[in-house]
Amino acid sequence: MIDKAQDILESTKLTVLADSGYYEGNQIKQCEDQQIIAYVAIPDKSKGIKAQGRYTRDQFNFNAETGIYTCPQGMPLTRYGTPHQINNKSYDRYKSKVSACKQCPVRSQCLTDKAAAKQLMRWEHEEVAERRQVRMQNSKGIMRQRGALVEHPFGTLKRRAGWDHFLMRGLEKSKGEFSLMVLGYNFTRVLNILGMDSLRDYCVQRSENKAIILGCA
Repeated sequence: MIDKAQDILESTKLTVLADSGYYEGNQIKQCEDQQIIAYVAIPDKSKGIKAQGRYTRDQFNFNAETGIYTCPQGMPLTRYGTPHQINNKSYDRYKSKVSACKQCPVRSQCLTDKAAAKQLMRWEHEEVAERRQVRMQNSKGIMRQRGALVEHPFGTLKRRAGWDHFLMRGLEKSKGEFSLMVLGYNFTRVLNILGMDSLRDYCVQRSENKAIILGCA
């Protein structure tokens, strides 16, 4: 979608926003490689762990210089084994010492009953996700702005216009149907923002300018 936007806007630098349904690490990295600033919410996958009263992944600190994670109790998790491939991404595995976890006073807040040690997976380009997280934290109002701009058209099309399904079949026909709905929405917005008089004057001006250009030709 960003590639299409670049082609239409003829811009090499864009700032893009998307909700959590669009989050995918490799595409976030691709955006960064193309000098595109991406604000994308990450789905919260720690709700279940939080509900159980256990430590979540973000409570383990990573030291880039030493390549070691530190748990909330100050014990290290070091890298072990070979990288693991998951969904076309390479992950390094980090593990704590069994002896350290066995003696930990808050073991139940970190491990399940069957786990002997803590294990974490770290994506090889995790720093990309970390930079995105910092951007999100420093721009907390930007996702609210995205919602105000983006969700409004869908709400209008589905509720005010009563349009909640396609009447046509097939991708091409459905695209045409959707384009007509978007055209109607955009035209209504123009009328609401500019007013009929301003729109009429603009159309007249465009018509006069075109006549002058044709006359010169």
